[in-house]
Amino acid sequence: MAWAVQFKYQLSLLPIADQECIKRSNVTFMEVSRPFLGTELIPGLSLNPGRRPRKPTPQELKDLEGGLGVLMKVEEADGKVHYYSYFPGQGKIVKEEGVPGEQPGFDDSNYFAKGSKARVAGTYNVFTQFDATNSERDSADLKSGEKGAYFSPRSGSLATLVGKFFTKNYVHLKEQAAGETRIEKNTRANQAVNEFLLSLVPFYDGIQDSLKGNVGGAVFNLAFDILGFFFLGQVRRVERLKPASQQAVLSSVLFLRASVLLRGLPI
Repeated sequence: MAWAVQFKYQLSLLPIADQECIKRSNVTFMEVSRPFLGTELIPGLSLNPGRRPRKPTPQELKDLEGGLGVLMKVEEADGKVHYYSYFPGQGKIVKEEGVPGEQPGFDDSNYFAKGSKARVAGTYNVFTQFDATNSERDSADLKSGEKGAYFSPRSGSLATLVGKFFTKNYVHLKEQAAGETRIEKNTRANQAVNEFLLSLVPFYDGIQDSLKGNVGGAVFNLAFDILGFFFLGQVRRVERLKPASQQAVLSSVLFLRASVLLRGLPI
């Protein structure tokens, strides 16, 4: 709601000629991005392989988006096209000179946060249409309370699109957070620890496998647990051997016992 109110207010501050132009024209909102210039080596057996453009990751594309502004393409009925940049953080709508997409020197600095890496000289911005073109018009019999750039239904429909544009990343962040909350993450970690500790309890894994119908797994785990008890018994017998023999046998027994216990650890 706040985005829409601010946009309508800034629209009402434009010169009357610009207000009328936007009012009677089709308006398309466009996202401004910087080009992705990443490359990769061309696979092959060449000693001096060349490079080729590579496909960017979603995050790399996200980092190139100019999220601080939106470009308005205003197309009149006679084909004339005008461009306006709207920067809510600066509280202004700027009419652009010429066609931004045809200018390698287009100043896109206001679309990006200060300190962002500048666009490589000689490259062009990428302009991506956001949502559908708005071709609505105000009716000729508007009520007195609906007249003017701020109150007109057409301005309201444009403002709604602006609100959607500047809140689109909110949905993305919310979906990311909904994927796994901190409580869910801690619960999952605790469950993993509990499962590991329970796996050290004799016959636990075998019983669990049998309940799940995994006969092979049950036999395997039960056999390991039985062997574990056998190894512990051997440790008691080793205590009666000579020191040299004790060390050799104990090393073998402890190694095998460790193998049994580690079966529950993730690899």
